[in-house]
Amino acid sequence: MDKIDKVLKIMQTYFKKNADPKIVEKYSRFFREGYDPYGVDPHELSPQVEEWYDRIEPDFRISDFRKLFIKLMETGKEECFSVVIIFLRLMDKYYSPALFKNIKTWVGKYFSNWAQVDSLCAKTISGMILNDVISYDDLLEWHTHKSKWVRRCVPVGTVYGFYKQKDIKPVKKVADALLNDPVREVGQGVGWMLRDAWKIYPNQIEKLLLKHVKTGNRTAYQYACEKMDKEYRKKFRRPKASKSA
Repeated sequence: MDKIDKVLKIMQTYFKKNADPKIVEKYSRFFREGYDPYGVDPHELSPQVEEWYDRIEPDFRISDFRKLFIKLMETGKEECFSVVIIFLRLMDKYYSPALFKNIKTWVGKYFSNWAQVDSLCAKTISGMILNDVISYDDLLEWHTHKSKWVRRCVPVGTVYGFYKQKDIKPVKKVADALLNDPVREVGQGVGWMLRDAWKIYPNQIEKLLLKHVKTGNRTAYQYACEKMDKEYRKKFRRPKASKSA
């Protein structure tokens, strides 16, 4: 058994030992799809994963992490994705355009729910942008990917960068690229991004919303406008199609 399989066995033993059906029941209600956990309490899992990382990192190369990540994600288990996402957050010294490309492949092939995507974007994708490993435009290139989870990374990664830099330009580019994406999960991400950018740049965001109002994703508009006054948000409703005579 090589070092990667030894680590994997330690993790899987822990997951099975600490599985709790009540945890599965508690969190399942937040997911429509792609949620397959052992049932480990997330609050207990996170420090354990950090401990694993500290223990194995000195003996692992980036190629070893890549192999471990694939074996973890192939299980489909939520806790295994949590390990990958937390490890990626901790291994910022390994960030590179090549790893960014790997991440795109992994999200497209293995990721299966919104929580996995959002957790990945919160620290790793946004961290790569904020540390100039990649640019907002590099992330924007993902907007045509066939996977809705890869496309969701674009607005979510952008909004986490926006929280730090308050740069409206990437937000506007993402909105123009993805406001018309018909998929609900992508629309949620776009709407979230626009809602939080609207708090700082209301005029510019409202112009974007009006620009796409006839064809924009309804979920995106719902999220984008939820902090507006109830009457005011009506101006961003899609106009009803006129009946033919």
